[in-house]
Amino acid sequence: MEISKYLHALAIAGACATSAYGQYTLTFNIQEVGSDVVVSASGAVNLSNWGSLGSSFSHSSGFLNPSTGLAVVGAGQLWYYPEPSLGSPNPIMGPGSLSASTSFTGDVVGVAVNISGNSELYIKQNYVSGSALSGTATYANTTLSLLGFNPTSSSHTYTKGTDTIVFNIGSVPPPVPEASGSVAGIGLAMAGLYQLRRRKAAVGKLSVEG
Repeated sequence: MEISKYLHALAIAGACATSAYGQYTLTFNIQEVGSDVVVSASGAVNLSNWGSLGSSFSHSSGFLNPSTGLAVVGAGQLWYYPEPSLGSPNPIMGPGSLSASTSFTGDVVGVAVNISGNSELYIKQNYVSGSALSGTATYANTTLSLLGFNPTSSSHTYTKGTDTIVFNIGSVPPPVPEASGSVAGIGLAMAGLYQLRRRKAAVGKLSVEG
C-alpha cells in the first residue's frame, strides 16, 4: 500500500533528523531529601555544541555553586569544555559559594552556566554524543538555604546550540508529556485516517451493490 510506504519513509526521516541535529536535554534536579540536599542529573548532550576540548583531569566529588549556576555530579576522569557564556547574569540561583558533596554516584557530568563570563561543560571521559548520562551528588546535613540557594523553588532553562540545560531547584516539576506532533503520533494519526477511509469505502460499496 502507498500509505504504508509513506509512513515507513516518514519514520526513517524522523530518526535521521534526530540523529543529525542531536537535540538533547540534560536536567539537574536539586532538592532537599530528608536532612540532605541531593542533586540528580540525567539526560544527554551533543558535544559538537560545546566547541573545543579544554583539558582532561580527575574529579573527586560533586560540586554546587548557586552564584555561578554550577552543578556537577558523579566523579572520575572527565573532559572539560570552556565556552562563551549562555547569557545569564550572576547571581543565577542564589548568592551561595562553592560546596563539595559528601558522596556521589554514577556518571560525572556538570555544567556551569556563568563563571567569569563563560559557561563550562564537565563530562565523563570518552563520552559519545547522545549517550545517556545519570549521576547524583549528596550534601549531607544541610539545606538549600544553607548552601546559598534562593528560598523559593524555581526552574532555569538554558540552551547551547541544540542542547537544553535545565536546573530544577526545590520542587521538581512532573515530566513533560511527549509532544503530539512527534513522528510516532503523526504515524498513528495517519494510520487511523487510512483505516477510516477504508471503512467508508467499504460501506459505500455495499450501498451501491444493495
